[in-house]
Amino acid sequence: MEKKRKIIPLDVIVPPMGEGIQEVKIIKFFKNIGDTVNKDELLYEMETDKSVVEIESPYSGEFFKWEAKEGDIIPVGTIIGKIKGEPAKYVRNAQEEDFLSEKLSNDITQKNLGNSLNILRHLPPRTRKYCQEKGVNIESIPIPDKRLMPEDIDNYIKEGKVQITKIAPTIGNHKYKEIKLSDQQKILNRRFKYSKNNIVPISMVARIPLKKLYKAKEVLIGNSNEENASIFQAFAYCVAQTCCDFPKFRSLLIDSETLHEYEHLSLGIAVENKMGDLMTAVIPKSENYNFKAFIEKMHLHIAAVQQGTDQGAERPHVMLTYMGECDILWGSPLLVEPAVAILFLSLDKEKKNYAYLSITVDHRIINGMEVVRFLKRLTTMIDDLGSL
Repeated sequence: MEKKRKIIPLDVIVPPMGEGIQEVKIIKFFKNIGDTVNKDELLYEMETDKSVVEIESPYSGEFFKWEAKEGDIIPVGTIIGKIKGEPAKYVRNAQEEDFLSEKLSNDITQKNLGNSLNILRHLPPRTRKYCQEKGVNIESIPIPDKRLMPEDIDNYIKEGKVQITKIAPTIGNHKYKEIKLSDQQKILNRRFKYSKNNIVPISMVARIPLKKLYKAKEVLIGNSNEENASIFQAFAYCVAQTCCDFPKFRSLLIDSETLHEYEHLSLGIAVENKMGDLMTAVIPKSENYNFKAFIEKMHLHIAAVQQGTDQGAERPHVMLTYMGECDILWGSPLLVEPAVAILFLSLDKEKKNYAYLSITVDHRIINGMEVVRFLKRLTTMIDDLGSL
């Protein structure tokens, strides 16, 4: 008989948002009581002294209760809500760990501050930012009985009731245009943030003789009756074929104890759309095609992305990015989950001797020697084709 799962309310706390930020203002809730919540799904939006931040759920379950209201100003570390979920699946996220360790290390400091926390509770984010601009020592502000506005700080300065601890930065009269991030960029930023907290990256760089790469392209074109193809398309095809022999390169990490190894490779390609946003084209079962069909699939999926259809949700195993024609020698590609590896191909246009291949992998899944073997097999395939 299957054991009944235990479901309990799990606390959602306001995470730490950087040095000196003690409280935040709740702007908007994205979930109501009874709603289903998935881990990393947007939960609420809050404002700090520095920015407006969208916060994601640390775990999955059913939303149970909000402990605050929109517009409330609450201290960092406060329980803001509860989600019903399985305690066995609850793993404290990195933000909560940071808060707890920071709280412990700051206990003595908090005691020494005396009434500073009482002052902080009366400083909304806008006023706190104004204090920073004016160089006001927050601890020197008299304990108020109301919320302080920037004009109150100006009065304190005129009356000599506060200490100026630094020279206030001069705010120039430069013209600027405020632009809101696109939805696609906000999605990508959340993926970056999540990946930063989870992935353990290692990076390596290899060289490929450029003559061999050009020759490999010509051989693939000739064998497939394809009229034209680029170096990058030939390279991408070789990557897809190489992954046939490396199961971990077509795997996804499900949790800390489980890896799903897939029969076929989903190959992702980084694409810039017409708005300048970075998006992902994904070719499922990419190793199954001959070179001509592979190029046709690549064109099809890239065209869809350029029209605004992001395919990142297709969960690519390996990502490719290329800036060879931009005269970028080499770089350290940023790996974003769920992909386990990203490869960046660049050309040495000045010397015209080598192409450089930078690779970053998730060390939780792929170790260094496996990367070496993968690179060796990939470069050998290109060398063999280039020797025909």
